[in-house]
Amino acid sequence: MGKYRVLIAGENLLLDFEGRPQKLGFYVSRTVDAPNYEGAESAAVDLIREDSRLEGLLNEIDDPPVLYAEEVKEIEASDTEQNTNTGFSWFPIDKANQDMRQQIFRSNVLGVPLVHRVCLQLTTDH
Repeated sequence: MGKYRVLIAGENLLLDFEGRPQKLGFYVSRTVDAPNYEGAESAAVDLIREDSRLEGLLNEIDDPPVLYAEEVKEIEASDTEQNTNTGFSWFPIDKANQDMRQQIFRSNVLGVPLVHRVCLQLTTDH
């Protein structure tokens, strides 16, 4: 069993933000114990799906929010800096952001393969 640092991205979350519905995205990282990269990705996404800050989603069933692991990195268990979970870093979703993010995802400027992305729908009350 290894220790992994997973950067999770969330997109298309319709939430009540400052009194009005707004589409938001976020980044957050989680440290998990898992047998491999795929297990780490799944465990981290599950932790975020269960987070109370994502309750109250306003998305319609045909416009679901999406979570995926953007980066998975195996770390040393003794590396306390890498073992710290971060808070949510929120950003507004608009057409410009979506276009820019799609270009970033399609380009692999660092020559590092992008992590296998598993898109998981969050359940909504609608």
